[in-house]
Amino acid sequence: MLREAPGSAAPQDWALVIATKDRIEALGVCIALALDQTRPPAEVIVVDASENWRDHADRIGQLIAGRPEIRFSYLQAVLPSLTVQRNQGIAQAQAAILFLLDDDSFMYPDCAERIMAVYDADADGLVGGIQTGVAALPPPAATNGGAQKKRGSRAVGAGSEKDRGRVGRWLMQRLFLMNKDALFIPYDASPPLVSLPAILDGYEVMPVRLFQGYRMTFRRRAVLEEPFDALLRFYCPGEDIDASYRVSRRYLLLTAPQARLHHFTAAGGRMDRLHTTVLSALNQAVLLRCHAADQAAARRRYFALMRRRLLAETLKDVLSRRFDLPQARGILHGSAKARRIFDMTSGELAEWYPTEQERLVWG
Repeated sequence: MLREAPGSAAPQDWALVIATKDRIEALGVCIALALDQTRPPAEVIVVDASENWRDHADRIGQLIAGRPEIRFSYLQAVLPSLTVQRNQGIAQAQAAILFLLDDDSFMYPDCAERIMAVYDADADGLVGGIQTGVAALPPPAATNGGAQKKRGSRAVGAGSEKDRGRVGRWLMQRLFLMNKDALFIPYDASPPLVSLPAILDGYEVMPVRLFQGYRMTFRRRAVLEEPFDALLRFYCPGEDIDASYRVSRRYLLLTAPQARLHHFTAAGGRMDRLHTTVLSALNQAVLLRCHAADQAAARRRYFALMRRRLLAETLKDVLSRRFDLPQARGILHGSAKARRIFDMTSGELAEWYPTEQERLVWG
């Protein structure tokens, strides 16, 4: 059920809340583009897990110098964890709407204005979050974003959605599982998407259930009610799916395709494919163990999905000429450990999983 709350038609303010680590060049571009929005932020909050975070704070502070109308906070991360850093920034924020973008998410000049127009129109507060659209190219003002992540072989996922056609889309979603909905196991009986409220007629938006982490915006109250799960640490694959799904059980989630944003995919601060895949498999098991209403059904569906993922990741590895099969090995390793997760109590899981993630990442 969607949660209704009394609202106001008055324009709302928004905050840019960024969790970052070791990507100062991209971070600088992201914030500069936010400051140049046709509807600029009221607040900029950065939570930095870099060792030299104070130097970064000075550098970003120079960008915001001369803008006293913008509240600025640059915080040292309590932990180097995307979920913990996001929650830390959310707790610091005062604005009604939070743009929880990645540090390498580059907004086009009217992106925030388009998003905020929808929130402003939603006077009853039915909309809990709005996801931006995706632009293939960065905005012209985006320069010097630093090194980019190296792209794998274009054998898998090459070409645009339009170019792939119906068969190509089926292969991407059903065989290669390159779609969040194909990878997600709901925690309970998921209700159908609701229709848009009449007050949003004429706005170019569409209902969705799951968000991509680099382009999320939320009402602050929505993510205070459903914070990011701090049991997930470090790179935290799946944190965006989990949080947006839990918010979608209280509020309507939308995508605004014309509010364009380019994901630069900066190189710094990323883990290798093997460890990312292991954590994605483990994180999903942990989230199901914590939140699924029917544990027996969740366990069955999880291991059925892992069998499909093993095939998909093997094919992707081979077609991308990764003959050491890092993603396939990651699924095998993660799903083997997941059997233990489903047998744990909540207290045992809370004690074991943070340490297990540290062991996986740091050795």
